[in-house]
Amino acid sequence: ELTNFTRKEENIVINEKDAEYIFKSLALNKKTYDDLSMEFLANKATLCRWMKKYKAYFKMKDNEKYCAYTYLRYAYSNEIIQKYLNGESTAQIANFYNLTDDHLIATLLRELGVQIRPVGYASKTN
Repeated sequence: ELTNFTRKEENIVINEKDAEYIFKSLALNKKTYDDLSMEFLANKATLCRWMKKYKAYFKMKDNEKYCAYTYLRYAYSNEIIQKYLNGESTAQIANFYNLTDDHLIATLLRELGVQIRPVGYASKTN
């Protein structure tokens, strides 16, 4: 027989705001589903199931994971493009988002259709 706590977990509803918080927590704050299950008082499998439902909302493909790359694409793609087109380097942009991998920013920019400047080249891009 199920306990009251388990029954309560089955009825948990994750709204868009909660899903965005969980996404950011997983991607940038390095939290795990275990950490979040304690925070939401829900089973981690329940949270995973809900987050799978939100992949379309975040414009993610089925095989993509909740990581820094997918979060930056979802939440900050236009901002990152503007920073780059205004002359900031991929390293500067990565540093702004507390990342150590500027390759991630370059990959994101390429996916968004931005031509990457050669290393050390500081002129404007189109």
